[in-house]
Amino acid sequence: MNSTDSSDQQDKDVTFSFQIIGLLLTLIPLIVSEILPFCHCDPNGITHGIFLSISRMNTRKPVKK
Repeated sequence: MNSTDSSDQQDKDVTFSFQIIGLLLTLIPLIVSEILPFCHCDPNGITHGIFLSISRMNTRKPVKK
């Protein structure tokens, strides 16, 4: 077996791993956002604070004009 074949396979494995991680990072927040409205928690509890901080996160960079 040629060493380039092994290297190509490793590159494909790494790429596939990143694709799976990207898919999970996309699907998990989507599923959680559908479940959260049905989750009842104390208004002053730790869970409520975590939900609020996550919902207020700014995930987009502001556009400079």
